[in-house]
Amino acid sequence: MAAFVKEQGIDYPVAADVGAKTVAAFKVDSFPDYYVIDRSGKLRFADLANAELERAITTLLGESAPPAGETTPWSEALADAAKRRKRVLASTLDKAAQAELGAVLKTNRELARSLSYEYVRYDLQRGDEPAPAGHPQALAETAAALVVFDEKGAELARVPWADLHDDRGLSAARLQDFLAKNARPHPDAEKHFAAALARARAEDKRLLVHLGAPW
Repeated sequence: MAAFVKEQGIDYPVAADVGAKTVAAFKVDSFPDYYVIDRSGKLRFADLANAELERAITTLLGESAPPAGETTPWSEALADAAKRRKRVLASTLDKAAQAELGAVLKTNRELARSLSYEYVRYDLQRGDEPAPAGHPQALAETAAALVVFDEKGAELARVPWADLHDDRGLSAARLQDFLAKNARPHPDAEKHFAAALARARAEDKRLLVHLGAPW
């Protein structure tokens, strides 16, 4: 591999997954597969399609560096939610439930997108790693599987894991309903357009309108 890297002039770190430990840890199910980690070491995008990779990298490169001072995974999640006009979805799922959720998200792209674009994920249970510090004590004590917080850390809703299941197992429809019900309200586009148009007229300017989806 070293010879190939030199021949191709690759100037970024390249690693070999000896023993397929990384494949197992990230549950890679196809090749190539892309997992993007931000400058703080946090996994931000997983199981990306080729067409989504450039958008993910551009998004992370456009972010400012983390503020100076001590931070925790919880404070970072809240800051990310505030910056991106999202809410925080905190999970207290064990390994088995995490695997069940991951399987549903892999087969339901609409649900995965809804979760990705409306929420910042915060997982209290991280396998064999110590639980992250700094989160509300009530979160560590809750019996709920998923808890929604606003960007200031105020709890908005919670749901037990059993309530998201039907006789066939974890229900994508029930999960989607919970996420949609508790997502942050979107701004009224017509009001924003009217206000921007009025400002353009007052300042004798033209109005540039960009239409597009986040993906």
